[in-house]
Amino acid sequence: MPSSPVALTVALIATVPLIAPGPASAASLPDLSVSSGTARVKGSTVTAGVKVRNRGRTARTTVVLRADRGRRRHTLRRVRLKARRRSGRRTVRLRARTTKLKAGRYRLRVCVDPDRRVRERREGNNCRTVGTLRIRSRGGATVTPPTPDPDPTTPTPPVPDPDPPAPDPDPPVAGDPPVPPPCATPACAPAAIPARQVPFTVDDALGRYWAFVPTDYDAATPTRLLVWLHGCGGNSEGELWNVGDYYPDLRYIAIAPDGSDGGCWSMTTHPRRVTTAIADAIARFNVDPRRVVIGGYSSGGDLSYRTAFHNAKTFAGLLAINTSPFRDTASTAAASLAAATWRFPVHHIAHVGDATYPIGPVRTEIQAVTAAGHPVTFDERPGGHWQDVTGDPMNPGTSETIRDLLVRPGMARDWTSPAP
Repeated sequence: MPSSPVALTVALIATVPLIAPGPASAASLPDLSVSSGTARVKGSTVTAGVKVRNRGRTARTTVVLRADRGRRRHTLRRVRLKARRRSGRRTVRLRARTTKLKAGRYRLRVCVDPDRRVRERREGNNCRTVGTLRIRSRGGATVTPPTPDPDPTTPTPPVPDPDPPAPDPDPPVAGDPPVPPPCATPACAPAAIPARQVPFTVDDALGRYWAFVPTDYDAATPTRLLVWLHGCGGNSEGELWNVGDYYPDLRYIAIAPDGSDGGCWSMTTHPRRVTTAIADAIARFNVDPRRVVIGGYSSGGDLSYRTAFHNAKTFAGLLAINTSPFRDTASTAAASLAAATWRFPVHHIAHVGDATYPIGPVRTEIQAVTAAGHPVTFDERPGGHWQDVTGDPMNPGTSETIRDLLVRPGMARDWTSPAP
């Protein structure tokens, strides 16, 4: 039986401050997200309670409760939120019946601004999984809570990385395969850059990558390049909203390759994916090939380390958060350190309460990287593998930590790799 929207009651509690849009810098644009949520079922009625957060300016928007199964999305409830005059958080309760759903398992998702009608600073964190819904063939339903969801996202920055990455099915390799030429012709056509700062796609030899080019980019002046890799469950477009260059005192292009949206990175096949995107970006933009920085969160940090150690001269430096240099990289510490043809600098942030990458083993691996001669900035901070915006400047959320404490200071260092 085909699914259809269900008209049921909905209770909205508390208040969320929202404000009308107007001329603003990128830093003051709205950032709508579903910061937390739970779901329960009684009989054939499912109820979800979530907290919708806005940081910055915004307009009125919409919240939906969906039951997703494969590529099919069943909208169970849609609610319009009124605009308010200041930023903040609102608790929303959504209730709907499940009688129109076929028997099977569904992923319950709550999304704010599902149609992307609000121009936001970051688009990848608008959805959150609140449970797994099971519909039985003879009536009745159950909900299983989701695995902790570190970075909620629309296609899903995420459902980022709640668990350790699954073991890589491919065996370690001695070296990465050669990178295919970036273009079929000797010279690549310059990429068409949007007039405003938004992620956009560029096709390369193995797929496509997302790029974020600041408005102060000068095609006549070589610039730096940041390659950012999401955690498990993340998506490349969403990550670029957070790590892009919004800063008047910096100038860099950020890219994020496809190949793993919604999943974890492969440590044996995806290094080539990363280096192919880098080669294409260097060909299409005026990128200084000696000022390329790689970085990532969790599984993306694993791939950053794996790719950087085995392609060291490609990178001026490495930025990593909530990951480990060797454990999940399909390469041993000895092999990775021996492969590095130069000792690139590293800025690594770890959280002492991270249960996915416990601080003790991370410290040991960082000590090995330092002992091998890599200049390492190792920053230990309170908190776990993922945490939402806390409002505490001494203990910021993970996205804020990535943006303000890792990427900005890292790109301000202006690291340079050796000449090839």
